[in-house]
Amino acid sequence: MNQLINDRKQRVYVHSTSSMTRAPTLIILYLCLFVLTEDWENPYKVADFIRKFHKISCPNMRAILRVIKENKHIQDKIIAEREEERSRKLTVEEEVER
Repeated sequence: MNQLINDRKQRVYVHSTSSMTRAPTLIILYLCLFVLTEDWENPYKVADFIRKFHKISCPNMRAILRVIKENKHIQDKIIAEREEERSRKLTVEEEVER
């Protein structure tokens, strides 16, 4: 899903039979692991955010927490890349000011 959205710039429609458990679970995982959306460190808050738009959402929080824990390296890599990009921008801005 991340490759389709970020690498191929495609839209992704996610749904399951009832769209109550599997689809919301996948979306929450995507937001927490790859997007690092606001409150990404607290999947329960991300689930609450999803429920604002999809009230019948009932994600599998146990699975979400397990997958995030097992794939923490993805978050760490994205955080490191963002910090490196931020550092590069600051360096360029400092050089422009001189």
